[in-house]
Formats: sequence, C-alpha cells, structure tokens
Amino acid sequence: MAPPSSLPDELLAEILLRLPPDEPSHLFRAALVCKRWLRAICDPAFLRGYRRFHGSPPLLGLLHRRMVMQGDPEPRLVRTTAAPLSPEPPFRRALDCRHGRVLLHCPFVVWDPVTGDQNRLLEAGIPWLIYSAAVFCAVTCCDHLDCHGGPFRVVFIATDDDDELVKASVYSSETGAWTTPAILDDGFKTWEERFHARLECCRRGEYYRTPYVQPRRGALVGDAIYFTLRNDNAIIKYKWGTNCLSKIDPPSPHVYFIALMEMENGSLGFAYIEGSSLYVWSRNKMAWTLAGYGERLGEVGGFQFPTIERLARVSEQELREAGFGFRAKYIVGTAKKLQAEPDGGKKWLSSLRIRELPEVIEALCTLPGVGPKVAACIALFSLDQNHAFPVNTHVWKLGDRSGGGAPDGGRGDGKQDFAVELELGLGKRRKKN
Repeated sequence: MAPPSSLPDELLAEILLRLPPDEPSHLFRAALVCKRWLRAICDPAFLRGYRRFHGSPPLLGLLHRRMVMQGDPEPRLVRTTAAPLSPEPPFRRALDCRHGRVLLHCPFVVWDPVTGDQNRLLEAGIPWLIYSAAVFCAVTCCDHLDCHGGPFRVVFIATDDDDELVKASVYSSETGAWTTPAILDDGFKTWEERFHARLECCRRGEYYRTPYVQPRRGALVGDAIYFTLRNDNAIIKYKWGTNCLSKIDPPSPHVYFIALMEMENGSLGFAYIEGSSLYVWSRNKMAWTLAGYGERLGEVGGFQFPTIERLARVSEQELREAGFGFRAKYIVGTAKKLQAEPDGGKKWLSSLRIRELPEVIEALCTLPGVGPKVAACIALFSLDQNHAFPVNTHVWKLGDRSGGGAPDGGRGDGKQDFAVELELGLGKRRKKN
C-alpha cells in the first residue's frame, strides 16, 4: 500500500491554527513533531493569523521586582492596557500572583487587577527579616477561570528574627483572621539548647547559618505549599489545613537559583539551570503514598515499610486517586493473596530467601501483576538474591528471536543463560569504553 500523501501547507496551517491558546504548551509540542510543523508554526504569517483568530491574550500588565532588602527600588507595574491598574496606596513589594489575585505588601493587600478590589490584611504576628508568602483561591474543585470576589487564603512563612525559628500561618478571607503560627521543629527543646549549639559551632570554627526562608515564589501542590530555606536548599512543606510545617531534603543541595513547581502528574517539581541545561526532578507521589501506610517514624526519618495487613485494608480506589493507575489492583490483590497464606504470608516470603533463584522467580510470578522482571527486582532488592538480574520483557523477546531465550517463554534456564550472556556483554562494552 502506498503511503498517504502529506497535507498541503495551507491545510496544515489551518489545522494548527485551531490549537487552543489557553495552554501554551500545545503549540510548543506541535512544533516538536517534525521540521515541517516547526517551519509552519514559526512562520510570521501563521503567528499573525493565530493572534487574529484567537484574539490578544488577556495580559493586563507585568509586576516586576528585583531584590528584597531595605533600600532596593520599588517594584514596577508595566501596563499592557489602558486600564487603571495601579493599586492604592503604592505598594512596596509584589509577593505572589495566582488565581486572578495579586498579593502585595504595603502592608498586606490582596488585589484583583480586573475588578480593582483590594482586601487589606492585618500582619501575621511573626517577627521577620526575610520571608515569603502566597495567595490562592479557597474554593474546592474550582477551575480558577472566574474567581473574582470568591474566598481566598494567604500563606505567610518567615524566619522569626527573635528565636531564629521558621514559622508559618494562613489567613482565611472567610474568617478574617490568621491561624496560630506553626513552628518547624529544629531538634532543640529550648532557646538555651539552640544558643549553646551555636556557640559550639563557633568553637569548632564553623559558620552557623540561620535557617532563613528564601524570598522566592512557593509551589502550590494539592493541599500543601512548598518553599525553600537558604540552608542547603531544604524544602519546607506547609499544610495549611492542619497548620503543620515539615522539612524535606532536596534532590541536590549544591545548586543555586532553584525553582519549585507543580508537575503535570500533580507531584512536586524541583528545577534549576546550569550552563545551558535545565535539570528537573519530581517527587514520586506513588512511593510516598505507599510509605504513608507504614508506621510513622518521624519528620525526617519518614515511615516504616507498610505491613501486609495494612496494605490489605487499602482500597483500590485510594491507590488510583494517588496516581497508581493499573497498578492499584495488583497491589491490593497481592496484599490480599499474601494475607490468605498461613501467618499472613510472612513465612511464605521468608522461605523465598533460602530457595534457589528459579524457584523464587516462579513463586513470585504467581502474585497478581508480577512478571519475570518485577520478580527478579524483588528477589534482588528484598530477598538477598544478589545474583538476580532483572531484564525487561522486550529484551527477552529480542533474545528469543536471536536464539538465546527460553523456548517456554519465561522462567526456564534459557532465560537465565541469556541474562548471564547479556551481563557479560555489557561488561565487555564498559571495558572498551
């Protein structure tokens, strides 16, 4: 069959013209499809037609600030329309903008640049030198397309300049009040302990670094908002619903100018630029959900691994809502299958540590959703089977075509032999490199 003919350039441009402008990534992704699409999208005539077709974007103005220390120039408001956009009185610092609202400090004002409404807030009652803050819509399941006049919340986080503790509070427009400040546990029970620890640092010739909050925009992810500390880029998590502060170790403490963001899968993202490269990490929501079913060890230590009994009580729907997708039924099914074994599956799992690897692989593959690769991973990382070699199923198929795989398609000696050959081949290649 002859390949289908390509669309004429005019028809391609008409199709691309109808990509919705509410998500800028649509055009960017289309431009990555092929060079022809890239040329079409970058054509000045197409860009002019795109603006005519969809209209000008609803950009009212730009708020710009540079530094945050005393004596720095005031923030600038650059207007893109003839609308009167300047809040009164003139503000000293622009803190955040989200969900159609702008948070200013003069002192605190939540400003709607579309309607001109201003809500003045009392101070949060936390002494500060360096701080950050965020504003966001307080309506559950809101699409944030028309939040004007609705309830909102403001989160304020700062390092208390009196006792050098990180504190946070949330303001609700519905109650008109701030919550009692939450305090980040730094491991010291009293101010005297903290003071003596600081003296000890000085005696050792070390520089004591006060845990100042970095004055950067926070990342709103689910029911929590995240900020960073100056010390090693530590990430601070504030759950405003429970008024709780906790600390998370960053993926890399030795980089500068980092940014926190919400990823497409609803997890926390961490990014920075080095040279001409952009590095992005995301926090695995699924792993932390599973860990949360274990017994809590502490803020820093995290959780114990969840027991079979605890996982068996988790519903498939809970795991699906946490992003596990098709894996949810396998986790629940495996936990229930193990719990049906004598002694809740503990003896069965322990017996796998002393059995031969082929037997272990075969036994694990009887669990829901477990194949040879996953079984080998479990054997290697959890059952002291240090000679297990997990291989992707696509590699097995390649081995079958080349005569190296097992004719039974799965768990015989042929696959183990092929795994050894593959491992030796990789070793030789590493030596050559």
